[in-house]
Amino acid sequence: MSRYLLVAAVLLVAVVAIWHPAPHPAALSVSSPPPELPRTARHGAPTVAALVYVVGAVRRPGLYRLRAASRVDDAVRAAGGLTGDADPAAVNLAARVADGDEVRVPRIGESPAPTRARRGTHRTPRASKKVTEVVNLNIADAPTLERVPGIGRMLAERIVALREREGPYGSLDELLDVSGMTPSRLDRASSYLRI
Repeated sequence: MSRYLLVAAVLLVAVVAIWHPAPHPAALSVSSPPPELPRTARHGAPTVAALVYVVGAVRRPGLYRLRAASRVDDAVRAAGGLTGDADPAAVNLAARVADGDEVRVPRIGESPAPTRARRGTHRTPRASKKVTEVVNLNIADAPTLERVPGIGRMLAERIVALREREGPYGSLDELLDVSGMTPSRLDRASSYLRI
């Protein structure tokens, strides 16, 4: 009798499996829309996902849906990361993104374009006239260094921070110790800098 019950159970499982096969996982391609994220947080409060447009020097530009309170770094990672010619010092990777934002990663040598901000407005970049005179690297503040060709806002802040932490620069080549400074950027900036 138990054999008959076992055979009947196996047949029942087979019939159910044929009528209701397990769903196949959907393969996502680069061009497919991002998957929906859960809309509730741990404490039951609604979570709003941000749809962000990532363009410029990233591996897979496009629209990406990110979790609430995501950072620009999360958006860049979702887009496959930076390309070899990206200028990471020109982007604030720690900034938060919001629904509808555009994250633009410039290439080395490109000036950062204004990014699309919340509620359809545009962030206006700080007025930045390029310097025409030679700047003393050990005296200049970050806003002055920011205007030197090859040095943006983030790199200027790092240059000043390193100078305050370790003392005055002995030569322009020491700028290569600053995170984000490359030999090509130093070549562009060196004719505008002195010690």
